[in-house]
Amino acid sequence: MVTIGMPRALLYYDCAPTWNNFYRILGANVVVSPATTKTTIDAGVSLCVDDACLPVKIYFGHAVALAPLVDFLFVPRLVSIERGKYLCPKFLGLPDMVKAVLGERVRMITPTVDLSKSDRAIYRAVLTAASPITKNPVRTIAAWQACRRQESSSSASSQPEPESKVHVGVLAHPYIIKDAALSFGILEKLNEMGVQAILDDHPKFDADLPGTLQPGRRIFWTHEDRIYAAGMTMASTGAVDGIIVVQAFGCGPGSMIFDLLIRKFRREYSVPALTLSIDEHTGEAGIVTRLEAFVDMLLRTARGCS
Repeated sequence: MVTIGMPRALLYYDCAPTWNNFYRILGANVVVSPATTKTTIDAGVSLCVDDACLPVKIYFGHAVALAPLVDFLFVPRLVSIERGKYLCPKFLGLPDMVKAVLGERVRMITPTVDLSKSDRAIYRAVLTAASPITKNPVRTIAAWQACRRQESSSSASSQPEPESKVHVGVLAHPYIIKDAALSFGILEKLNEMGVQAILDDHPKFDADLPGTLQPGRRIFWTHEDRIYAAGMTMASTGAVDGIIVVQAFGCGPGSMIFDLLIRKFRREYSVPALTLSIDEHTGEAGIVTRLEAFVDMLLRTARGCS
């Protein structure tokens, strides 16, 4: 049985359930790297180029830990995952970066996913992804279609939201906020402070919300478009009492869109906003101190205190 490794970083948090299920339907064994630890971070920082953002460096830490344990490392070349929008260039170059670092220590599966012009382009990626297991296109496409049918038929159970006097929107890339080590457990800390965190993937923020900067202009990055649309909805509808933006230092697309969001929050909607920039030098104590000060301000406002 072929063993395929999935690094628990970057687009793992968006796409892993689909690809994991696909490989299991084909009969492969899928191994996911453990949750991020300080060891993972240190290993990634030592391997990766300095100007990469911390999420990319962490990916390298997961990849090097998995390499000796698997037959193939799954490192897709992600250009676009939806029509007319693109991902950060580092996703496109990730297979080459990993290969340059790990060399002959690992064999990789590197399908190119580019759905910018046609959704059917996924089938070329699927055939490449399945090639170490089967070269039969009929079997491969059947497995992919079965995987998508299972996804569409499964419904996530809705959990009742806790009562809280203060609601805080948290805007961040999914691979940051869903990695507790990378985000310093911000969601758990907010919960401990009695604050309900609302993410940009909350059901009230429809995925098709337009991320329009101004008439005639669009955001061409998938994650930033989603975050911008959700952030503007949070601010304009009064759905939250404050907004926290968590970004990785060195993120090119994020640095532009997040700065624009913060300016709009303060100038157009007077929404309290906190920006947390994270890299390998960020200390947890500083993050906690800023969170506590921000939440204390929101709680005082909710109680009518000056």
